[in-house]
Amino acid sequence: MKQTQTKVFRFSDVDLDLTPASKIKLPIAFKKILSSGYNTQIVSSVSVSGGSVTLSYGVSHGYVAGRVLKVNAPELLSINGGEFVIDSVTDNTVSLTIDDAPSLITGGFTTLVAPLGWQLCYESESTFVHLYKLKNLNGSELYCRMVFSMANGATARSMIQATLGHTADESTGVITDQQSSAQGLTNTIIDNNSGSIWKLAKYANSTHNNFTHAQGLSLFQDTVIIGSQFHLLGLITYISENKGFFGFAPAATLSYEKLNYPVNFASTLSAIYSEDAGWYLSNNNWNINGIKVIARPYISTGAAPTHTYPTANASYLPNNIDGFETSIAYPIELFEASTTQFLGFVSGGLYRWAHSSSNLPGPTELPKLTTDVDFNNPIYIHNGGFNGPSSSFWFVAPVEEIRIEG
Repeated sequence: MKQTQTKVFRFSDVDLDLTPASKIKLPIAFKKILSSGYNTQIVSSVSVSGGSVTLSYGVSHGYVAGRVLKVNAPELLSINGGEFVIDSVTDNTVSLTIDDAPSLITGGFTTLVAPLGWQLCYESESTFVHLYKLKNLNGSELYCRMVFSMANGATARSMIQATLGHTADESTGVITDQQSSAQGLTNTIIDNNSGSIWKLAKYANSTHNNFTHAQGLSLFQDTVIIGSQFHLLGLITYISENKGFFGFAPAATLSYEKLNYPVNFASTLSAIYSEDAGWYLSNNNWNINGIKVIARPYISTGAAPTHTYPTANASYLPNNIDGFETSIAYPIELFEASTTQFLGFVSGGLYRWAHSSSNLPGPTELPKLTTDVDFNNPIYIHNGGFNGPSSSFWFVAPVEEIRIEG
């Protein structure tokens, strides 16, 4: 069976239906993606042929291939926790591959798009502050505290302040980790001293606050969310052809307690109530627990801190190695920003893409879905930057296990 540890979602999905600028909808959508799941439907009947299982709903279900489906059939809950990747769909059926599936499965149960499995520990009365419990790569507890910019009012730019910590007060929703960054531990709105944030949209207005995916398609295209209990990535169109990404991923770093945190793919906070004057690479603020990091060992004044362009002389391996037009993605190095001393690597979830100035996907193709040649896992190609490929950080985000179990 296909892995289900890492999952993928789109803002265009039925029961999400939003844009990165839909500030009213964002807290609800993140809760569904991270913790509760969404689009619950009732299965009327099931047919089984070996490991091929077809669920029939009798109505249009709205599911799409590639999502992980939580199947609440009693006969299946003991197999992979009842979570299975959707192989294919028709309007009213879903096909799954299930190892050792029982020959008889009775209908009448519910299904839904499975969440990442984070535990929602706290939600403010306004619903704009969330505290989630998830996991470090070593299996220990990790908390992610999110403040959504709708807390700042209807005309604020769309953004999220996300703070990571190893301990928290679940009753009050605050991070209590003494080693954690001083930013975002307790605040209930985003302020100008908030340091780093996840930027979701360039403009500050209320126009897009309740936009559906279709309403914002020409501006924001579609957003892809990839994550697990160990990481989270959002691949967005910031505005028009300008792409971006946000989230965090595990890091393998030097053995310092202060560095024992994921790398946060954040940006420096600029004005909350006016248009963002910068773009993704001009004011990004990748950090590990508030310590700014860069992804190249040397940067000149004004240079983008995440990349050198192009990253390879050719986009494919030479024919004497592989004649199948195979590109390579490789681990992203992390350096402390002020000294450029080496700290470690991003250890999963995001990889630098080796490419030349040709064969690049166009803006309307991004995030572009492809597959890896080793395991046939889905991979998304995307970038963050402005003014076309020459100022973009190109990367791939695979839908694969972050932590190898067993």
